[in-house]
Amino acid sequence: MSPKPMTLIKNLIFIPTCASCRERLSPIPSQNGMTHGKICFCNACAEKWYVAKAEMCPVCSETAEFCSCVPAFFKESQPYVPALCYYHPELNDTQSSAILTMKHQKAPDLFDFMAIELQPKIAALLEKQGISGSNCIFTWTPRKRSSVSKNGFDQGKELAQRTAKLFDAHAYPLFLRFGGKEQKKLDKKERKKNAAKALILNHALLGFPRTCKDTDLQTFIAGKHVVIIDDVLTTGATLSQAISLLRSAGAGITVVACIAKSERKEKKK
Repeated sequence: MSPKPMTLIKNLIFIPTCASCRERLSPIPSQNGMTHGKICFCNACAEKWYVAKAEMCPVCSETAEFCSCVPAFFKESQPYVPALCYYHPELNDTQSSAILTMKHQKAPDLFDFMAIELQPKIAALLEKQGISGSNCIFTWTPRKRSSVSKNGFDQGKELAQRTAKLFDAHAYPLFLRFGGKEQKKLDKKERKKNAAKALILNHALLGFPRTCKDTDLQTFIAGKHVVIIDDVLTTGATLSQAISLLRSAGAGITVVACIAKSERKEKKK
């Protein structure tokens, strides 16, 4: 498929680079490795991305897509959390570099690419539970205001909106974050307390389309199935709080999906 003229012109002016190694890419998507029509990886990094998606968990011996090593609160509603890969920021490998790019640079093609990769994983899980993706509400757990101000975007929002579009569904900001510390600097117990204080339901309907202003959030959520999209799953403390809030508001089944999981360190016995 030939790129649209405006896309080609844009790529000629703003030369795309690999989301992992930063190598300059061809402005024609079809000449770059595994891009779904989006320019994200060079051919070498595209091959490494395929390998990363096949990496097995050392505990359950499943790939990230079906890894059952998830926080206990997930077990109640879903057997595993769909993901694309494992996250090893200390190794600076292809997938981790791409995820760091996604966290700090607003790269539309990369967000689209990740959403397209994740969509079939979510669809398969929803099908197992007899849920249609088009009937779901998609959402995300918002980042700290300081992080959004610094980077100019919220990667969770970008991923949720693009994934929802693939299901012909809508993404709404069901949560608000007030204060709180940066989760990655806290241990498991501290993360849980921090999330409980910082994350609340968006009863003010901030960021909702005007057409939704005639109802309250609890009425809007009640009985509906919700899909929460996250970038990286670590302890799951924030997601646990999000699920608890949705259940308290009467939501139906809540499904969680992420781009990557932090690999468990324990070896399988």
